Amino acid sequence: MKRFQCQYPSCNRSYLRKEHLSRHQRDHTNLRQFMCHFCHSKFNRRDLLKRHIVLSHSNSSRLTPRPEYSLRSSLANAVGDCLKATAPNNERCGLWASSQDVPTGPTLLLLETPHQKQLTELYFRNFHGHWPILHQQTFRNTTQPPKVMQAVLTVGLWTVDEPETRSQAGIFHDAILRCLDKDLFNVKDGYGLPRPPRQEYLPDLQAFTISLGLTVYRGIHTFPSSMINGKHLGQLFHGTGVFDQERIDAENLNPVTREQYQRLALALFKIQVHLNSLLVNNLPQFKPFEYLAPRMLNVRVPSPERLWEGDISDLFGGNEGNVLISSMFLDSARSSDYKNLSLVIAWDFTLGMVLGCFLTRHPGETYVALIQRITPFLDFHITK
Repeated sequence: MKRFQCQYPSCNRSYLRKEHLSRHQRDHTNLRQFMCHFCHSKFNRRDLLKRHIVLSHSNSSRLTPRPEYSLRSSLANAVGDCLKATAPNNERCGLWASSQDVPTGPTLLLLETPHQKQLTELYFRNFHGHWPILHQQTFRNTTQPPKVMQAVLTVGLWTVDEPETRSQAGIFHDAILRCLDKDLFNVKDGYGLPRPPRQEYLPDLQAFTISLGLTVYRGIHTFPSSMINGKHLGQLFHGTGVFDQERIDAENLNPVTREQYQRLALALFKIQVHLNSLLVNNLPQFKPFEYLAPRMLNVRVPSPERLWEGDISDLFGGNEGNVLISSMFLDSARSSDYKNLSLVIAWDFTLGMVLGCFLTRHPGETYVALIQRITPFLDFHITK
C-alpha cells in the first residue's frame, strides 16, 4: 500500500517513498528553481533540467553559459570547497582585534574566493541601498579589515538568491555570528577602559552591524542569538558614545567618520525594530527587546544619498544644522517640530515611517501593538 498521499486539493496521487512524494509536490508549487545555463529555461526538478540539457543542448558543449549562472555555479563550487576543507567552529575572535588577528575557519576562506569583486558589487547593489552603513568611496579606495570584508562578502553571497548559495551564505553567517556572540558576551557586563568613537574602532562596529543586519533577512533562523547580540551591541554603542553626537564630533574631524558613526546608530535602531517585528509576528510567546528608544538617538540625520555617494569633498561643510533625532521625542517637542521627520524620510523612508509611528504612539498603546503597526513599513523595506 502506498503510504505517502499528496494533500494538494483534487490530487489523488500517492507514493511508496517520501522523496517521490516530495518530487511530485514540486510539480504543484512550480517554483522552477533549477535554471539551464545554456538558455533561459527553468525547471522545478533537477532531473527535468538534466533531461532538457540532454535533449536540447547535447551538441552545445562549445556554448558559453550565461554570466550570472557562471557566477552562481562557480560560487557554489568555491564555497562548497571551503566548507569541506575547514570545520565551521575554528574562528578566533577578539573585540577590537588588530588587522593581523584574522579569524580562521570558513569565514577566512571566504576572503580567498576569486569572486570578491562580484560579491562586493552584489553587496552594494542589493543591500547597501537599505543599509548605507559604509562609505563606498572610502571602501573601494582603501584596504578593508578582514572582519568588514567577511561581513560584506557574506551578505553579497546571500543576495545571489539561489537556494544553494543562500544555504552556504547561512553557514558563513552563522560562523560570524558565533564570533560576534563571543565578542559581545565579553563586553556586556562592562567595557573596561572607555573607548571613544574614533576612526580606529569603527571597522569592528561596522562589521558587527552589517552581520546583524543580515539576520533581518534570514528571519527567525537566527533567533535567539540575534536578539541577544542586538541588545549587547546596543549596550556597546551606548558605552562607546555611538549615540552621542557631541562625543562623535569631539573625537573626529573627518565628516565621513562622523557620518559613519551616525549611520551605525540609526542602523542598529532599525535592526532592533525589524527583529522585534519578527519576534512579535512569529514567536508571540516571547517578550520583545525594547533596549533602544528614539529619544536615545542623539545623532543628526545623515547626509542625503547624492552627497554620501558623491565626491567626498561635498561632505565637508557638512550638515551641522540638522537637528538631532532625539529632539523630536523630548517632552518639550511641539507638533510643529515634527516637520523634521521629513528629513529622515528623505534619507531613509522606512526609518522615517518607523519614527513616525513612534511619534504618534498613544500613551495606552503597548510596545507589541506599536510593532504590529510598524510591520507593514518593514515588509515594504524587505521586499524592495
